[in-house]
Amino acid sequence: MCNEPDNLSVMLIKPYWSMPELDIEEELLIKKVHLICHKGHIKLGRGDNSIGSKVPAMMKKLGLTDVDTRMNDIVHFLIPPYEDPRQQHLLKMVKKTQLDEHEFWMEWTREEFVAGGGNPEEYERFREISDKLKPILQQQIEEGKYIACGPSFFYVIKGRKPK
Repeated sequence: MCNEPDNLSVMLIKPYWSMPELDIEEELLIKKVHLICHKGHIKLGRGDNSIGSKVPAMMKKLGLTDVDTRMNDIVHFLIPPYEDPRQQHLLKMVKKTQLDEHEFWMEWTREEFVAGGGNPEEYERFREISDKLKPILQQQIEEGKYIACGPSFFYVIKGRKPK
């Protein structure tokens, strides 16, 4: 039995949030960057962000029987005043990854984007969008007005060794 995420799918959906609405071209560029980064992530040996959906076939190929899979029903949400311990943890993670470690993650993304064959001009446009949103996110969090709601795709897969 194993549990594996499908982080690529999460990056490609459009969750609800309180941030300003992006235009369709900006939304599409963000999705394109995530797809290209996914290829670069694999190429750089950093893993496969969509491995969860591939595991059942891998188990079957290895000869396991009774292979089956389920997906979790967890929804990540942040709604002020963030009273729930889960929301407090999620808010802490948003602050860490989107604000405190913003430059680290942008450089990480650039490496993966280049490795995945991305166009540097498109990356710079993606960077502009990200940099534009960062102070808005900071302000919404500080004012206790940030809202976000979206899924967390996680597979639970089981299989049996043949007798």
